Amino acid sequence: WYTVLTSMFMHGSWFHIIGNMWFLWVFGNNVEDVMGTPRYVAFYLLCGVAAALAQVMVRPDSAIPMVGASGAIGGVMGAYAITY
Repeated sequence: WYTVLTSMFMHGSWFHIIGNMWFLWVFGNNVEDVMGTPRYVAFYLLCGVAAALAQVMVRPDSAIPMVGASGAIGGVMGAYAITY
């Protein structure tokens, strides 16, 4: 399970990490304000794990490594859309 968590902190390129950080900055701070920091961190990690599990369920035989926090940030964007 630790590889699922550590994959959320790896990125494929500078553009990938910059894009993720930009979306996290734009949407994440508003969601964190509503949830509070401890709940937001738990939600963020849960979204990342859910995204990784969804990828494994869709393509269990994939040889492409999972990198980046895009799934977790997608969950944060979904929370932003529901909240605002």
